[in-house]
Amino acid sequence: MGQAIAIRPDRQIHLKHHKLAVAGAVVASGILYFYPFSEADKLAVSASAVVVIFLLALFLARRPELRSLRTPEEMVRMARAASRLKDSAAAERYYCSAVMRLFNAGRRQQALDLFEEYFQRYKKVFNARIQLEICRELCANARYLVAARALEKLIEDPGVRRGNRELLEKAYLQLARVYADKLRLPGLASERYFALLDKFPRSVFRDTAIYQLQLLEQKERARIRG
Repeated sequence: MGQAIAIRPDRQIHLKHHKLAVAGAVVASGILYFYPFSEADKLAVSASAVVVIFLLALFLARRPELRSLRTPEEMVRMARAASRLKDSAAAERYYCSAVMRLFNAGRRQQALDLFEEYFQRYKKVFNARIQLEICRELCANARYLVAARALEKLIEDPGVRRGNRELLEKAYLQLARVYADKLRLPGLASERYFALLDKFPRSVFRDTAIYQLQLLEQKERARIRG
């Protein structure tokens, strides 16, 4: 007996679009064929309709089919299925959309759980603004190590570094505070504060960074003396 071939989940909707395209093109060409045109015009109009409808359907089929998935739970199922099939691009797309929908809907705890699952798999930035907010929520829920790793990826990402000055300043400051106050890693905290001052000398957080560096230095001196 032949082995069944599994169809990738994010391709099933695409196949549906292709079938609809063919059916629509056939119906449209049939209707146009019976309009009162000359024989040459009938063929030209029918052929044009087939080409236009088919190309339009192909364009729609190539777009990410996120609108067809109505709930975050559906997106999560698709993400995990695509991940099992080693389709990382589709899996990342579904994960990111599900996290953002959960977060924007106020379902913060579920968004954090799903973000942690996504980040452990791919360790990437999917949306800088949302990821920064998620890191704040992670800290508020005592998930400091995940928050620090996600913030590190955020400040290292080339796309974020090119055009998100204000967001980067906040990320550096937040990361330094996590290292200093939550993870008790004063050396890493100092590095991030100094990096903030070096990369953004006119930052609105300049005075805060300088003050925190002074506190870290005082604590280190007290530790050595004690």
